[in-house]
Amino acid sequence: MKQRGEKIVALTAYDFFTAKIMDEVGVHLILVGDSVGMAVLGYEMLCGHVPFRGEHVMDILAQIVEREPEPLPGLVHWKLRDLVMASLRKNLYDRPQTMAEIVMTLTDVRLELQIRERARTA
Repeated sequence: MKQRGEKIVALTAYDFFTAKIMDEVGVHLILVGDSVGMAVLGYEMLCGHVPFRGEHVMDILAQIVEREPEPLPGLVHWKLRDLVMASLRKNLYDRPQTMAEIVMTLTDVRLELQIRERARTA
């Protein structure tokens, strides 16, 4: 988009219903409250860099709209990797919809890692 000189519309919604309305009117990039920020932070913590990088803000916004982030490393637990990558999806309907869904996945990961550690040290 940037290379073609097209404008990018980016807005932040603080609830799902506002994000849904923004999507219906064709907003290119919808950041839903802090959920995207938490996904970016999780991505950075798991691989050492943010999912979208650029020299200027518009470069970063164009990347967010036009490309997918690089996959997380294979050593990251698959459920955690899937959760973070799903949280960064372009289509807001493909992202986790509730905190309960996110908490359930994180709880599963923690439990599986605790079981694995206990089995290793037993």
